[in-house]
Amino acid sequence: MNSKTMTPNIELKIKLLRNKMIRIGCQCGLTNQETLRYSQKLDKLIFEYQSQKNQIR
Repeated sequence: MNSKTMTPNIELKIKLLRNKMIRIGCQCGLTNQETLRYSQKLDKLIFEYQSQKNQIR
């Protein structure tokens, strides 16, 4: 699988993870450990996405 086909997959993962983080944040609080854990996962996924986008250019 090349970078061009992986990008939409990562975009979907980012969207789903962001929604989950927001839901957990609303339920448990923004400083809750679980919310922060999802935030960190999201940061890593966004970094991976940006890296792939830079490779395509």
